[in-house]
Amino acid sequence: MRRHRILGVAAIAGLGLSTAAAAADLTPAYLDGRWTTGAVENCTRADHEQTVFRADGTFATEHNGAALAVGFWRIDEDRIDMQILTTEASLPQAIQEQLPGDYHALAVRGLVFDVTDNSFRLVQGIEGDLRGLDMVRCPAS
Repeated sequence: MRRHRILGVAAIAGLGLSTAAAAADLTPAYLDGRWTTGAVENCTRADHEQTVFRADGTFATEHNGAALAVGFWRIDEDRIDMQILTTEASLPQAIQEQLPGDYHALAVRGLVFDVTDNSFRLVQGIEGDLRGLDMVRCPAS
C-alpha cells in the first residue's frame, strides 16, 4: 500500500505566550473530549465537523453522524501528531485529485498555539495544503 505523508510547515512569527489566567497546557488530558471548529454553537450542529479525542489516543471526526476520519493521536510539545484513515470525500478537491481511491492513510502534524481552557488554534497541513483552524471544546452532553 502506498503511504502518503502530510508535511505541514508553518512559520509563525511574533507569537508570544500569554500569561493570562485563561492559559492552559496542551496535554493528553486537556485534549480528551469533543472539539469543533469556529464557535461553540457548532457543537450542536450535526452538519458541522466534530472530532472526539479519546484518552486512549484514538480519535474520530464526524459529519452528519458519519465518520470522516479515524485514527491515532499523540502530543509532542506544541504539536498534535495524527495517523489517520480517511475517506476521499473528507479531503479538499485538489488533494482528492492527487490521491485517487476511496480511503487514505495519512500522517498529519499540527502546530498548536494560543491554548486556553476551552480553545486553541491549530495550523495543519494535508499534502502541502496548509490550513488554520480555531478549535473549541464542546460542552459535555
